[in-house]
Amino acid sequence: MYEILNEFGIPNKLMNLIKVTFQGSNGKVKIPGQLTEAFDMDRGLRQSDALSTILFNVVMEKVIRNIETNQIGMIVNRMRQ
Repeated sequence: MYEILNEFGIPNKLMNLIKVTFQGSNGKVKIPGQLTEAFDMDRGLRQSDALSTILFNVVMEKVIRNIETNQIGMIVNRMRQ
């Protein structure tokens, strides 16, 4: 995700602020009336966080830019491995 932000020209200062926002995040799971112990979250984005929606849209923009539709309507991925 940070590579994509960099590719889109997002300033390093803003990327560092985004990184700091997600550092030290933890979560709990509610299982019929009880919460589990807290656990560290080191992957993914928090649900219902406004920043998560924006970052998801930026990543999807990259995905959409890398997809091409040919003349018969098939979607062909430009990224070859």
